Amino acid sequence: MPGAARLGDSCAGHGCFPATPIIEGSGDVIINGKPAARKGDAVLLHACPCPNMPHGVHNRAISAGSGTVIINGKLAARIGDAIGCGGSVAAGSGNVIIGDSPYQSPVKSCAEQSAKSRAPLLALTPMLLPTLMEWAPVAELPILDDLLSVAQRKDRYLARAKLSTEAASLPGLADAAKRLAFNNDSILRAEAAQYVYSVDEFRRGVLDKLPKAPVGLELLESSKLPGLTDNDFTDLKTGFGSALFKSAINGETMLTYRGTNNAVTGVKDWLTNATQGMGFESAQYKQAMDLATQVKDLMPNPPPVIVGHSLGGGLASAAVSATKLPGYTFNAAGLHENTVVRGGGATLAETASLIKTQAVDGEILTMAQTYGKALIPGLLSGAGALIGGTAGAVLGGVIGVAKLLEGGLPKASGDMMALPAVGGSPIARHGMDQVIAGIESQKKEDIGKITNTFRGI
Repeated sequence: MPGAARLGDSCAGHGCFPATPIIEGSGDVIINGKPAARKGDAVLLHACPCPNMPHGVHNRAISAGSGTVIINGKLAARIGDAIGCGGSVAAGSGNVIIGDSPYQSPVKSCAEQSAKSRAPLLALTPMLLPTLMEWAPVAELPILDDLLSVAQRKDRYLARAKLSTEAASLPGLADAAKRLAFNNDSILRAEAAQYVYSVDEFRRGVLDKLPKAPVGLELLESSKLPGLTDNDFTDLKTGFGSALFKSAINGETMLTYRGTNNAVTGVKDWLTNATQGMGFESAQYKQAMDLATQVKDLMPNPPPVIVGHSLGGGLASAAVSATKLPGYTFNAAGLHENTVVRGGGATLAETASLIKTQAVDGEILTMAQTYGKALIPGLLSGAGALIGGTAGAVLGGVIGVAKLLEGGLPKASGDMMALPAVGGSPIARHGMDQVIAGIESQKKEDIGKITNTFRGI
């Protein structure tokens, strides 16, 4: 009898596409610590890039299950059960089994042709939200960076840098070339801003194992930094979280600050948000400035850049003020002038000139900073909308609601650049997954515009 399928278990393609994981599961039935998978649960996007029969990216879901075991009203899924558009569940529990014989996946003709012609697999980048996936010509799909080696990803980075340089002087392409050049680096910083959450949770003991880093991103251990310890990067008392990364792709060293993490440090983070937002002294902001100064002294040539998301964007802005190093922030908290004055570094205006900040269209924090209390109640439909939430939510809590409804948040510091959203509520748009999706969307758009012009289309 086959083993039970669970959230995260892999699902095979039909011979010509890499396996993708189950991304939906039961909210209350757990198997080996993972939510149970059921018929109808979503699997990360599927595409067939075979040179003979490509049919693009589209949704797929588990399409078969046990005839005798029901979970939340859905048939329980098992190893071997069918997945939409061919393929089957390829992994599952080793000690929980669910009866009757599973589906046997057919071999699609495109897989046979691919195998016979020895055509290479094409690695494709999945979009983040399955509900938003649309059929797309395979030629338009970018390569999945997670499947590349460091050398391969660096080659792609250099190719895009060359493309933007060649396009910069051509009529009608200057803006696309400039944005592509910036986002070519920005995606690496965004990955650091997302990964710092995992690093911080690992250091706090929330995670037993540190998740795999994005390709080319190296965590610099504090033991290799004279005068610094893990406690300087992760403070259990104040909730402060940060990490130092080195990119093997563009060579940047990034001092990266973690944003609000409701499930782990939420109370301390929201006290920090409220305290600094109203102009009072904050322990986390002082730690951010002190750490940046120390790291700058330890790494003078070349110096690091400063990176952060949400609360981490505010901390990064304060660090820029203290060090006058370049900063890059995402959906960032605002920086109060009093914080800058206390730090004794660059003025608020000078700090802003050193920062590039990107915000997803319609995300809650930037809208709160821009429109204040006139707009926020309508967005939230009451303060209760921010209380509780999932572990991945970055905004929430009674203090945060009160501050948002007051409409007194300082604006994010820096040159603001908009990113397209992939949908969802204003709160959902605040997360780093939407930031990364927005950057990738702009890269794809600019690469398409430039290459089409070069081809004379």
